Amino acid sequence: MSPEEDLLLSVKQCLRALNVPVYDFGQQRPTKFPQVIVSLQNEQEQTDIKVLDYFLATVAVDVYADVANVDQAYALGRKVANAMQRLELAEWPSKYDSSSMHKLIDNSLEGRPLTRLAYLFDIFVYGK
Repeated sequence: MSPEEDLLLSVKQCLRALNVPVYDFGQQRPTKFPQVIVSLQNEQEQTDIKVLDYFLATVAVDVYADVANVDQAYALGRKVANAMQRLELAEWPSKYDSSSMHKLIDNSLEGRPLTRLAYLFDIFVYGK
């Protein structure tokens, strides 16, 4: 399994443990909230991994909740951040580095206003 595949699968497993629906970016999803969307923001060429000791991967995790439930979004966001800091990949050694979060009002789902907490998590993935 490539480091990117391992990272995304591990992130989704980690976040599913929070008992909230987790989807890939671009995947069809129902209009039930809260929900979490996951994507990898930077991918490495496979040849780069063979010559590097590590690379820094950035994972985007978006927490969506109804605008009326901002407290719910922040509570889930804290759980997501805590879970990501303890993330362990199945096959590749890794280490949490840092994160950032930006709160947005998102109207992309059928014009419905949603609270979106947009997290970026930086994770070092090391060669075997």
